[in-house]
Amino acid sequence: MISRYALQAAAFGVFAGFVASPTARAMEPPPANPAISEEAAAAVSHMGKTLLSKELSFTAKTVREYQDAAGPPLHIFHAMNVVVRRPDRLAAHITGDDGSHDLIYDGKSVAVSSSNYKEYVVVPAAGDIPSALERVEQLNPDFPLVDFFTEARTNRF
Repeated sequence: MISRYALQAAAFGVFAGFVASPTARAMEPPPANPAISEEAAAAVSHMGKTLLSKELSFTAKTVREYQDAAGPPLHIFHAMNVVVRRPDRLAAHITGDDGSHDLIYDGKSVAVSSSNYKEYVVVPAAGDIPSALERVEQLNPDFPLVDFFTEARTNRF
């Protein structure tokens, strides 16, 4: 006959086995999954190489959100046509909810204009596209995707 003590010990062992089993599995590291798929990583790498090419042009559509303290967020839509010839040529025509803007860099100066507001400015900016865009950023225009043309951003690819 099985003693009461032996029965309790067996029950405790079975109970401890059930409790330890999930704990042991929880302590094992989860299977390693890449942060993004190989296909997505290849697409990002290809995009980075394209952005660093000597000549390129593209069309883009963007949405920017601005938070207004008095109400709901404001969404500004833009459509851009951009032509680049590195190291010192850039033309961008931007149309959006906030009007039409042009940015032209010829290697010596950069011009920013807004036909809706009948404003334009030309500033000297000898050098390359990233240095010209740094000058433009001081004027505080709304130029979506400017990060694609600054060295700190494009060298990540």
